[in-house]
Amino acid sequence: RRGADVAVGIADIDHFKNINDDHGHPIGDVVLREIARRMTEAARTTDFVARIGGEEFGLLFPDTDADTAISVAQRIRESIAAEPIEAGEDCQLVATISIGLATLTPGMALEDALGIADCALYKAKDGGRNRVESQ
Repeated sequence: RRGADVAVGIADIDHFKNINDDHGHPIGDVVLREIARRMTEAARTTDFVARIGGEEFGLLFPDTDADTAISVAQRIRESIAAEPIEAGEDCQLVATISIGLATLTPGMALEDALGIADCALYKAKDGGRNRVESQ
């Protein structure tokens, strides 16, 4: 509305299928909730973090240029990898996320920006995971 930059992102938990397969879906649910909590705490109060399906989360950074979005996304990523997740009695799991970012430019549809962010996410995954990529 004000013409300010908006960045969008998609975050994906790295190797989440292995967590479910090795530890079961109830532990996977604990991991999802803890990652969501850490992401929300690491984001700014003006940012939005929402689970969009499976192990993917959508990110919306209002009034944010590309460089700032990368910094915020890095902080979010680091908050996940910083310490193991207590996922049950005698169960600590190390989890990481990969994030793809895009800038929503004037006149661009949100779906198009999310598609660009999704491509950046695949670049992060292909680059070794536990990374932030921007396009």
